[in-house]
Amino acid sequence: MHRNVVRGRKGASGARVAALALVAVASCAGLPSGDRDGKRAPPIGEVEPPWPARVRIPSPLERPTRVAENDIADDVHALLHGPFTVYPTAARRLVKRGEIVVPYLGYVGEQQLPERARTTRIPIVLKPLLLAAPPEMVGVYLVSPYSEVRAAAAVAVGERRLTDHAKRLVELLDDPKVEVRRAAVTALRRISNEFFGYRAEDSAGRRAAPTAKWRALWGPG
Repeated sequence: MHRNVVRGRKGASGARVAALALVAVASCAGLPSGDRDGKRAPPIGEVEPPWPARVRIPSPLERPTRVAENDIADDVHALLHGPFTVYPTAARRLVKRGEIVVPYLGYVGEQQLPERARTTRIPIVLKPLLLAAPPEMVGVYLVSPYSEVRAAAAVAVGERRLTDHAKRLVELLDDPKVEVRRAAVTALRRISNEFFGYRAEDSAGRRAAPTAKWRALWGPG
């Protein structure tokens, strides 16, 4: 009888283990798992929005529809990651879409990208768009939260000789991004034919004196 009791207990224990295993499998089947790239899935109940939804759209531009945003995202991906046989076509499509793509390109420029994509492919779209943008919108882009957009706007100010924005260019001489400072001082030199010894790569201390000269020329921003 003792053996039968032991066997009974072992049988009951085995049944409980099997039942728990089935519950665990069933539970796991209903939970989100990592994607194919090996990224950790978001917590239950939280869904990460697609990146275009995080782009800050400046006034007076209006956010496009979700379908249009997805199309822009596809073209941006082809621009940045497509081979030489693909990305020029994507660049032309983005330019054709017009000024609305500017903040989207600015947003992706802040992400971790191959150097060539960030410094070459994004500017080839931003430049023609900002050269064609209304002067007042160029001023809006000079204060964009995205450094690639600020730099492209500074280039546009210089090439279009938009002296009304010179004061804002002077403020960009203290921008945290060296590429923005470089674009700003290049534009200032173009519209004023002055130099003042400012070098964008210098430390803040070394830039202070020439920046003061630029500020004296154009007035405070």
